[in-house]
Amino acid sequence: MRASETEVMASRHPFSVLPDEKGSDNNPVKRRKNGKNHVQLFKTFLFMKTNKFWFVMAAAAMLAGTTMMTSCEKEEEISKREVIESEVLDEGVAQEVTEEVGTEGTQLSYESWIVVRGQTRAAFQNKVSVTLNNRLNNVSREIEVESWETGEAEISYGYKAGDSRKNGDYVTVTDSIMVCTVSYPGFSFDYELLYQVAVYDDHVTRQVMPYHKYENIVDNGCELSELEDASENGVTYKRQKCVHSLTVTFNGKEYKVSSELILKKAQKGEDKLLAAKVVDEGIEFVKTGDWSGKTVSWILIEQTWSESGTKQARKEVVLYNEQLESTGAVTGVLGKMLGKDDFAYEAEVVDEAKELGRREEDGFAVVKYGYEATVRLKDKTTGASLSFSPYELTYETAVYKDEFVTYEMPANRFHDPQTSLEVGEWREADGMYVLDVETRFSLMFGDATYETNDGMSFFYEPNMP
Repeated sequence: MRASETEVMASRHPFSVLPDEKGSDNNPVKRRKNGKNHVQLFKTFLFMKTNKFWFVMAAAAMLAGTTMMTSCEKEEEISKREVIESEVLDEGVAQEVTEEVGTEGTQLSYESWIVVRGQTRAAFQNKVSVTLNNRLNNVSREIEVESWETGEAEISYGYKAGDSRKNGDYVTVTDSIMVCTVSYPGFSFDYELLYQVAVYDDHVTRQVMPYHKYENIVDNGCELSELEDASENGVTYKRQKCVHSLTVTFNGKEYKVSSELILKKAQKGEDKLLAAKVVDEGIEFVKTGDWSGKTVSWILIEQTWSESGTKQARKEVVLYNEQLESTGAVTGVLGKMLGKDDFAYEAEVVDEAKELGRREEDGFAVVKYGYEATVRLKDKTTGASLSFSPYELTYETAVYKDEFVTYEMPANRFHDPQTSLEVGEWREADGMYVLDVETRFSLMFGDATYETNDGMSFFYEPNMP
């Protein structure tokens, strides 16, 4: 057998030679790769006289062909993901935010999206979306301080980046932290407001996807309250609890993030009160009945201590007011028929209060006072009393006293008595004439109003001797 020449096209394997099915040199095998023809010319000298050689060569050729086809498929899959060109057409964030509120803080979740048009081996236009999670963490910790001084806080801001992770082929989500530092003269602490940022990157277009930001952060102030002393490793600490909060606006809605701090100050010696003064006062009144009530009277004292520094203490006492029972009198039968303008309804209040009792409690000296108010319906022409209603009214005052402060507590008193009446028309009934009169008496106590409405009837009998 003479040597034959075989033209082979586009094999991935450089040593894959495929003879024609008949073993002749008249049918060249052609393969195509990426549209380009590669021709390799081989001279094959056949010295074998049996057909065994052809079976071996055919098997090898089939194996090589399978390898080539598999490799081409993998390459094609990869090339489909290779972006040739792209652009962002639109973007946005979902206005609906999912909230999960717990004792440790608030979790906020929403969707961020962009629309990308581009070209790989085929044109595409995709909406790429990702869920972003934010978290407002409440703060709970102990802080060792030099003083309890608070005043107006200074708030500063900083940012930290956390972990990043892939979300699909082209999106990377990064955890970020907005650090809000609240600074007082004696101590400071941080709030960490967590948020996520997504970046789209297909190696042609890179863009930060839209996201909601924290805005309008407002300091709500700090409220201090005393705690019991504590000892640690032989050191005694004075302690106070600081309750603080911020209001944060996110996607147009306000959220509250809180802190509960235990402030502790090492005790270096005996803590002595050096000075004190009243810086504020107030009353909170509650009406408890038709003519009774109670008032919470309070003062705020600023104290200066040798070790614990300046702090505030609220002192309060409950004061009571009421009307004692009394009995009035009405003259029912008149000697003549009075006209509407002949009646006068007047209140007489005795301003000189008399002391009814005393009590002592928690630095307060409380005194109970009483005075009289009398309401009369009179005949204007003669001055004769037609009805008589006495009231005995009581109220309390208090004085606070300690080593540095003596202070009269704020208190309410009865004031501004008012009267009014409505006179009806005489009517005949059972051989006599009847006149109905409605009266109203009111008193102010602080901003509250107490009042009594009475109805009475007067009679006139013409033939009565």
